[in-house]
Amino acid sequence: MDEILTKAKEIREEVDNLPQVKEYYRLKELYENDDELKRLRGEIARLASEGKNKERKALLEIYNSHPLVSNYNQAKEEVIILLNEIKNILD
Repeated sequence: MDEILTKAKEIREEVDNLPQVKEYYRLKELYENDDELKRLRGEIARLASEGKNKERKALLEIYNSHPLVSNYNQAKEEVIILLNEIKNILD
């Protein structure tokens, strides 16, 4: 069992060092710490809780068109595809 865990850790380290994954982690940190995006997420949640769906939808479009959000979502999708490819190889 220790061999399997050791090999899994090695694979994880290799995956973490791939350029796509490094870029995803970089964008994720920027995305999570951006004050403007935090404010927008809070405002979107507030509008949703108040049932103001039209306003929420408009703000959500602005949020999703933000370059950092777009780049983060694209990087996230690339990493998901990469991980699915690795999963298929291991299956």
